[in-house]
Amino acid sequence: MLELDPQNTLGHWFGMDPEIRFGLCRLQSNARELAQYGQRHTTNVQFVPYGSESMRDLLYMENTVSGRSDWLATRLNALEAENYDLVILDVAAGTGPMTRAAIQQADLVINVMQANSSCYATLPLFMQLQSELSLHNVVHVVNRYNGRNELQREIYKHLENQLGSTLLGSAVTEDTSADTALASQQTLFIH
Repeated sequence: MLELDPQNTLGHWFGMDPEIRFGLCRLQSNARELAQYGQRHTTNVQFVPYGSESMRDLLYMENTVSGRSDWLATRLNALEAENYDLVILDVAAGTGPMTRAAIQQADLVINVMQANSSCYATLPLFMQLQSELSLHNVVHVVNRYNGRNELQREIYKHLENQLGSTLLGSAVTEDTSADTALASQQTLFIH
């Protein structure tokens, strides 16, 4: 699993020390260092964090990824990603350079969204990106769904109508365990 989100949410769930700066964001990180870090976790999941950087470094990183279409492919090749049965690339919401790089490397894109007005309002941006990149390997899943909430039920119905068979069969119901684990500074595996 590779974290491409500067917020490092997955990293925190996996127990990553918030002070760790090392990760995919470090442009000078070589494949061996990245692979070794991924092997240090106590879970059975090999995980490489995004890492930590300043705002200036983040902008530099985004410009680098925008200007080098092979940036992510190079890192995946160096990590010998083909030796794994499954490689998951977690990206931040939006259509930024990291998201585009990940989508271009993906065999399958799983667009995770919530049944709320902001996700529904930004869905056209994702659909435009899907069209621009000629993606045909996209499915959508609704996460953190509360079926008792009338607005969420209405939005979910709209999503079903708009997305058709690309919307996976049922929504993932809302569960506060992840939020509680993060707030108590525990991993999901301990909480």
